[in-house]
Amino acid sequence: MDNSPPWIPDMNITASVEDATVAETVTDCQTPVECPAMDRNTPTIKTTVHRRGGTGTMGNELRAAARLSTFGDGKKFIPLDKFRQIVSPESVQRELDSGRDTEANSFKTVQDIFANPGYTKIFAILSLINQVQDIAVFLQAELTDDDLPFHRTFGQSSGRTALFPDLLVRGWPEPILQAFEKYQWMLLAPVFDLSPHKLSHYKIDDDACLPFMLDANDRNSAPREGGFSEVWKVIIDRSHVKSYNRDEVAQAQGVNTYAIKRLHPEASADSFIAERKVFEWLSGSSTQHLIRLLATYEHKGRYHFILPWANGTLFDMWENTSPPPTITASSALWFADQVQGLVEGLLAIHRPRTVHDKMEKGEFYGRHGDITPTNILWLKDRHDDAFGTHGGRLVISDFGLTEFYQKDTMRGTKAQTVAYTATYRPPECDIGDQPATGSYDIWVLGCVLLEFVTWYVGGWDSLLEFENLRVQNDTDVEGLKEDKFFVTVQGKSIRTARVKQDIIEWSDRIRDHTRCTRYMDDMISMIMSGMLQVDPRDRITTEDLLRDVREMREKCNHDALYFSQAGLPPDDPTLTDSVTAYTCPFRKRNPLKFSVTDHTTCALSSYPDIPQVKKHVLSAHMRPNDADPHTADEFELGVSAEACDKLRNRKTGHQILEWNTLWAVLFPNDTVIPTGEYEPVIEDHEVHRKFLKGSGLFRALFRTIESTRENTARSDIGSGPIADDWHIARAVISQQLGFRTLTGSSSQ
Repeated sequence: MDNSPPWIPDMNITASVEDATVAETVTDCQTPVECPAMDRNTPTIKTTVHRRGGTGTMGNELRAAARLSTFGDGKKFIPLDKFRQIVSPESVQRELDSGRDTEANSFKTVQDIFANPGYTKIFAILSLINQVQDIAVFLQAELTDDDLPFHRTFGQSSGRTALFPDLLVRGWPEPILQAFEKYQWMLLAPVFDLSPHKLSHYKIDDDACLPFMLDANDRNSAPREGGFSEVWKVIIDRSHVKSYNRDEVAQAQGVNTYAIKRLHPEASADSFIAERKVFEWLSGSSTQHLIRLLATYEHKGRYHFILPWANGTLFDMWENTSPPPTITASSALWFADQVQGLVEGLLAIHRPRTVHDKMEKGEFYGRHGDITPTNILWLKDRHDDAFGTHGGRLVISDFGLTEFYQKDTMRGTKAQTVAYTATYRPPECDIGDQPATGSYDIWVLGCVLLEFVTWYVGGWDSLLEFENLRVQNDTDVEGLKEDKFFVTVQGKSIRTARVKQDIIEWSDRIRDHTRCTRYMDDMISMIMSGMLQVDPRDRITTEDLLRDVREMREKCNHDALYFSQAGLPPDDPTLTDSVTAYTCPFRKRNPLKFSVTDHTTCALSSYPDIPQVKKHVLSAHMRPNDADPHTADEFELGVSAEACDKLRNRKTGHQILEWNTLWAVLFPNDTVIPTGEYEPVIEDHEVHRKFLKGSGLFRALFRTIESTRENTARSDIGSGPIADDWHIARAVISQQLGFRTLTGSSSQ
């Protein structure tokens, strides 16, 4: 009898596992297999049922290799790689050779045990209960590892079931039968196929032990509670994960760390299917800013999602990063990349027909419904910098409220009937009779982006101030102040809404902040004029929004002042590049290191334009392969591979043609960009001659230092030539100005 729910075939869900042995533990219930030994027409097997057998070594090793499962209620599983190391042809032969009866040893060979399908797991279970000689019964009955798990009667499990050989049921005492039933689950932990282009579903036996473990060093192992689910951080044993894409699933600590999202008990099969189908429809998107579903499973009547583990949410990042990142090229470009990525992810939801070729016929639209800071995850691996070119990635998650609809049916869902997060809900949730369409998400994302800008410019304290401001002047309901971005206004006949005045004034305050760049100013304008519009019809479309943020990101590529200098309007004349001859940027940054002696070309050459500067940089400043990236200033080691690609890019709109952009590519952490003007080298003898033309005080100082360096005691500021010179200089100045002592007052 097939107990599969009727909806599974419609979803084309497959139970893909590492091998048939594990497949039987995760696929749905099949008709129980009655073993040949129970057929009354089968001749009686002549063999002796032993009460003991084997050396016990294999059983001890297997018990030592067992790991405690997170969701096992105290149960343990034996990882597949450990099982394969312990159960080898040699170890099986040793266990058999130690038995009391040679008849069983000659009945079937070790090669039979390791055949396909084999008996290795059955043999391992027998070794755990000291009954290895009874492998002969399973061999003659042809009950293989594929028939696990075994039960004594039909219908005891939701998984595939075979019956124990009748001879064992009659010959084994009750404790041995119970031990076999218990230990078999240690060898039957499922294997999950997490291939990036495959979405598998597993129906796992209620008695199965999942290969999930908690990180012993992680203090935050408690589940994260949500409105409709709870999420655990778990480590899935590597030998129980198949075909995962490490770039896609690469986790925070560099191990197989994943998120297990378990829906609440009241969640129906329909709600599970709906959320899973969203992932299927979005699987064709090329954006890296949508969370990827790796697999799903049903266990003990609960529905589960396996997802990449995130370091936290966007809200967590805001709260735990104080002060905000320094405004450098790296952090500014990271911010712009994340904003563009989030909008790309939103467009994939709003226009799923453009990203998936297997959708049903018709023009479909989508709505996420809850793009809040807690539903935007921060994926960041151990190699990421805090906020730079490797500052992690923001991804949209939680599709529990996501809906897809066709254009002619989109008015079926009213905004006032959908679930929402109160702070970020758009005005149509409170007034009017508007449908909940993609413009719903535009408002929500506008609120989030305004908070994102606030955090980047002013940090966590500014975010708290912004929140308090939204609450304290809320006037919608007397005696109840609510955190939201609009207020409703009761007119003569209808109730309308407007953006809170505090929101408008706050956006102006951020514009006036010393850390607000031209990029941020443009971002605020886009949010206020295009996204936070009360009427959904007046909001910017997702396509136009993506076009705008891409254009702003392109400006960052070609104008470093756009994202690094505050308070300068785009047409400010001080931004005009009036340089007539350019210098080497490495020489400009550190003239002591790139001196005439060590880097003659850098110090003595000038260049008429930026292309010639780039040509020099690529020929003289390539980073050696053996360079140590952990030096105090890695950028002076030379041009990195990433920077090299940017310098050589000749595509229209991507070429580096300005000094400030070139500097930002070579030295992304610098906050101040000097002029590119070439400065001729001044020879030492010229410096000496000009110095000697100075006052009598400094002539005396220079000559005294030169003549008495070795005869003067060291000063209390340290040791070495610099300390000696300082001591001498103080003595000369004291004498010239009439001081009685080095530390005394003047006599005049």
